[in-house]
Amino acid sequence: MTNSSGYDSTGIHSEHASEGVVARRVVAYLIDAFILSLAVPVGLMISFLSLGLLSGLVGLVLAIIPFLYHSLLIATPRGATLGQRLLGLRVSNLRNGGNVDFFQALLQVVLFYATLGFTGGLLLLWCLFDDKGRCLHEIFSGTVTTHDFA
Repeated sequence: MTNSSGYDSTGIHSEHASEGVVARRVVAYLIDAFILSLAVPVGLMISFLSLGLLSGLVGLVLAIIPFLYHSLLIATPRGATLGQRLLGLRVSNLRNGGNVDFFQALLQVVLFYATLGFTGGLLLLWCLFDDKGRCLHEIFSGTVTTHDFA
């Protein structure tokens, strides 16, 4: 019997927990990107209404929002962003299948965005060759994304 992160009572990762996860992750990220994009018109309006005086601050806030969105939601007991929840995914601590703490989630998110920024997302293809469908940012942060069996 597996728990909500696909781990059985001995802490061994279930083979079925990562099946079909890669495609779901792509769609989940697109949903999350759409949600995050809703902040841009609000930021532009604030910048416009302040006659540009708050443009620097708005730019900084818009740059920080994706990191906070992903980190704070992944570090909850549900272990998923809104897009991941909609697609039945969960991010767990690889060592014990438990919840990811904020700093582990933040590390995962920073590494994810670094992968996007420095390699144009090319290194995200690593998950196609990993037996658990894990990307490098998950391997280095000690996390795993699986089906949410709860």
